Amino acid sequence: MSKTRINLYDRSLLPLRQRLTLAALGRTVTLVLLLGIGATGLVYWQQLQLQGQLRMAEQRKQQLDSDKQLQEQALARHKADPALIHQVELEAAQLELKQRLLSELGLRTQLASQGFAPLLQELAEAADGSLWLDGILAEEGRYRFSGYTLKPAHVPQWVERLKQSNTLRGQSFAAMTMSRGEDKPLGFVLTSEPEEVKP
Repeated sequence: MSKTRINLYDRSLLPLRQRLTLAALGRTVTLVLLLGIGATGLVYWQQLQLQGQLRMAEQRKQQLDSDKQLQEQALARHKADPALIHQVELEAAQLELKQRLLSELGLRTQLASQGFAPLLQELAEAADGSLWLDGILAEEGRYRFSGYTLKPAHVPQWVERLKQSNTLRGQSFAAMTMSRGEDKPLGFVLTSEPEEVKP
C-alpha cells in the first residue's frame, strides 16, 4: 500500500521577508551622516586653507606695495633738482672762465716781458669782463686773438673798442670764427689783415 503526501502549505502563507530592517536602516543613516560630516569637514578644511593662502597673498601684496612706495619716495628724494643742475653747470662754466682768465694773465705777463706792454695795456682797457683771451699773436702788423665769451654779441663790441685804441686804430680784421664745445663757453678766433701803408 503506497502513501501519498499532499503539501497543503502555500508559500503565500509564509511571513514576508523584510528587505530593510530597522537596524540596517540605522546603519545606513549613520553611514550617510558620517559621510556628510566628513565631506563637510573636508570642504571646511579646504576653505580654511584657501583663506590662509588668501591672507598670505594679501599680506605679500601689501608688503610689495609698501616696498614700491618706499622705492618711489627714495627715487623722488634722489631725483636731481633742475635748478641745482643749472647752478652746477653755471658754476662749472664760471670756473672754466676763471681758469681761462688766469691763463690770460699769465700770457699777459709773458708778453709784457717781450715788449708788448702797450698792446696789453690797450687790451686791458678794452676788456669789460664779457670775454677772456687765451691766445694773443702780434707779428709784423698782424694780430690774432683767441678766447672765450658767454654771448656772441660781446665779440663785435669788443672789436669796436679795440679799433679805438692807439695800437689797433684803423686795423681791419679779416676773419672771425666762433665755435662752442659741449658744455663749454663760446670760443672765438679773431684774425687781422696787415695794416695798409698810406702813400
